Amino acid sequence: MSTSIRMQARRQKLTFSALHHHPLSSTLYLLLSYHHLHPNSPFPGSSIPSTSKLDLPSAGNDNDNEDDEGEVAGFSLEGTASARTNILLGLRMIPKSEDLWREYVKLELGWVEGLRRRWKVLGVNIGSADNEGMDPDTLTGGEGSFGPGGEDARKSILSGQLIIHALNSALTAIAPTDSNGMKFRISLVDMLRTYPSALRSKCLEVVYADLERISSEGSDISSEARFMVLTKELYDRPYDPEKKDEGGVVLEGGELVDAIGRVGKEIRTVAKAGTGGTRWLDMAGDWLVSQMDLCSDNADLVRSLHYSTNPLY
Repeated sequence: MSTSIRMQARRQKLTFSALHHHPLSSTLYLLLSYHHLHPNSPFPGSSIPSTSKLDLPSAGNDNDNEDDEGEVAGFSLEGTASARTNILLGLRMIPKSEDLWREYVKLELGWVEGLRRRWKVLGVNIGSADNEGMDPDTLTGGEGSFGPGGEDARKSILSGQLIIHALNSALTAIAPTDSNGMKFRISLVDMLRTYPSALRSKCLEVVYADLERISSEGSDISSEARFMVLTKELYDRPYDPEKKDEGGVVLEGGELVDAIGRVGKEIRTVAKAGTGGTRWLDMAGDWLVSQMDLCSDNADLVRSLHYSTNPLY
């Protein structure tokens, strides 16, 4: 047995032993899942690793395994089942763990994207997909990989049904009224906005549907949910395999000016109607101040903000 294999076995044994003594530690479940997904990599220095890191290579770079600033490049599809079982066990023990739920969603996203990329590299019957009410781009690849009777399963996997189930389960387990319920939803949106997957937009819509429901309940968290939905067009962009998204505002030029104007008008409408409450006014005020600072050198954007929010116009 090689030294590398012995070290892997010892690391797994030690982590299992630690879990036996600390079964309510989400960090240990994440570390063990990380071991399954990156068996040849040492544990990361961070206390809570990203268990399903699947970095998109730089545009024009065909080497999917090239390290980027020392980050882990490998993602073991073979270890996904063990990692999934481990995280689900953790969620049975700690059903309110935001870290475990977030990493579970990332794990399912990483698995589907990993399958798609493997099929592309191997040239496994990649062709046009039949569109049966689902996005054809997400269904392309791996035709026949699940056998003669497995086409429905392949389409279900590639269309994101497992991921949608994971998202809905997470949003149900972490209620918006929990202490970090809204922060959890914000973290999901931030993660999905930059995750390299063709299912990005579909997953975001699941979270936005939950936020729409929350926004109709008439409370402080409703205002926060409503504001997230209102400003989403500024930050959401469909997945492009040739680009690595860094987050932040994705619109430019006239599109950005128009979007800022629409947001400003909605802020003014809600404020005049008095339906947003104090929380809405605080969030809107902070957002407007931040946008004024960011757009101070763009006269069109400043003018759009001024006209859209000024009650005299």
